[in-house]
Amino acid sequence: MARAKVTQYRGSWAVRWRTTGGKQKLKRCQSKRAAESLQAKIQYHLDLGEDYDGVGGSGRAPAVGPTIPTIIGAYVQERLPQLSAATQTEYKHDLRLYRDFLREEHPDGPPPLTALGRPLHRKFLAWLQLPRTQKQGRTRKAHVAADIVSTIQSVWAWADEEERPEWDSLPAPRRIKKPKKPEQPVTAPTYAEFDQMLLEVLRPTAPRAKPVPLSAARILLWARFTGMRREAITQLSRRDIDLHSSPARIIIPAEITKGRYGGRTLPLHRQLALLYATWGAETDPLPGLPFHWHTRLSLLSDYATRAWRRTDTAEAVYFNRTMHCARNMIETEWATAGVNQPVIDLMTGHADHSMAARYRAQVRLWPALVRAVSQMPPLHPRTLAAATVVCGGCAASQNSSIMS
Repeated sequence: MARAKVTQYRGSWAVRWRTTGGKQKLKRCQSKRAAESLQAKIQYHLDLGEDYDGVGGSGRAPAVGPTIPTIIGAYVQERLPQLSAATQTEYKHDLRLYRDFLREEHPDGPPPLTALGRPLHRKFLAWLQLPRTQKQGRTRKAHVAADIVSTIQSVWAWADEEERPEWDSLPAPRRIKKPKKPEQPVTAPTYAEFDQMLLEVLRPTAPRAKPVPLSAARILLWARFTGMRREAITQLSRRDIDLHSSPARIIIPAEITKGRYGGRTLPLHRQLALLYATWGAETDPLPGLPFHWHTRLSLLSDYATRAWRRTDTAEAVYFNRTMHCARNMIETEWATAGVNQPVIDLMTGHADHSMAARYRAQVRLWPALVRAVSQMPPLHPRTLAAATVVCGGCAASQNSSIMS
């Protein structure tokens, strides 16, 4: 992280720093105190990832010492890279909004650590709901704004846990009351409805509807048979699939699951295993990706949304859950079929992740899990035919008779 330093230069006090482009800068000051004030102001802009332009508000000296942007910069450098790619993108967006808010709330310089508290974050919450803070000029919903504030409070809690001597003025973390998200009734799709959506993905019937990329269709097939989250599916690799076991299975590493602690082994449905075998066993499950899907998850949901809208399924089934509804489908269908809840939790990754629970789930529940997966209905014949041709190519047509 770039740092601005107070130094002596030819008999006078000055501040040295480097711009974001690496160019070295120097500015003289009349006194050491003026240099320290300027250094804090320049460091404020550097911590926000921008260059100091020389504009200084009312001219009052900013706080000297650790500031709020200081801990934000440390968080971005040290903690943020440890999070998943999707979380990094979300947090960077939230931190950019917080940067804009701080510049409006404290135009004279960076606020000190003592400014952190509920009053500041209540102002931030109100600021986020102003139409001018949205690109489209719309009002941000209260629960969405509260989620952004929660990101800042997570940074605050991380800084408190670090217990660094230079941050001894940091107040104890305090959370504001978070508005609750309006509850919506959850209606799960049936296997037939999900297969209809898959058919629209594989063979669009609407005029001038463009087919989705091959890899996106394969991701949706994985979601239909495994109930895995889209983030996990997009990070699968060939070494996670074992087609030679009986039954074929997928070993989901904990590193690609939500929270990075839900690693588990799942049996593969026979139809999915045969389809995957036609994709080429030497390749990853999702070959030919035009870009890294795990950084463009919203585009996957867009493909599914367009397909859902071309079906006769009620919007309440997939609204805001165009891919996640596959998990709702498995939970609902299995519960209706009388599958025990621990087996359902193991399939979806909602089980207790303690060591004893994982041992019990993998050993004692494995036969029941294999039986439940084998009893999942196969793809609709029309959907299977489209998947065989679109996703499997010529090799798939040879196995089409045994996949029905």
